[in-house]
Amino acid sequence: MSLDTLNKKVDALREEADLLKRTYIKQRETILSDRSLSDEGKKELLTARLKEVNARRAQLEAEEVKALDAEVQSARGSLTMRTGGKTYDPIAERNADDRADRLASESEAVKVVERSLANDDRSLTQAVLRRAINDGWDEAIAVIGTKYPLAVEAVETIQAIEQHRENPTETMTRTITYASVNEFGS
Repeated sequence: MSLDTLNKKVDALREEADLLKRTYIKQRETILSDRSLSDEGKKELLTARLKEVNARRAQLEAEEVKALDAEVQSARGSLTMRTGGKTYDPIAERNADDRADRLASESEAVKVVERSLANDDRSLTQAVLRRAINDGWDEAIAVIGTKYPLAVEAVETIQAIEQHRENPTETMTRTITYASVNEFGS
């Protein structure tokens, strides 16, 4: 799924959550003005509808989180293929992961990845790439991108989604959008 498609999906989920709230407010007004219902009947209807609305809003929030997680997982999964494929050597992969874990800085990562690219050491390249993504080492990612430009596209997708998740404005918008509706509609 492209980022545009993912953004459209997130927007659609949030629009549905907003529509649920607006619909509940209108239904609340209708129920409260219905003279054929007792106060207890009004309360029961409002409570039941409120429970439905809040359950659906929680479900929509879970769908958004799931969609974001799935896209990150998909992009991470495609990194192996975008950097030359799997090596099928578990010992080399473990050693590469250990070496990448010991990297102390981005400049050290750049040196290691330059050597791994020159020697076509895919295990080490992939391990350093995973570490570079986690630590935000853009220079190391760029070096890998010189040989594997498609990998950079996947990395950019991962970074865009992670930035989206960590953005304070976005976090606040998400929280407000999916917050439970109270009995007064707010």
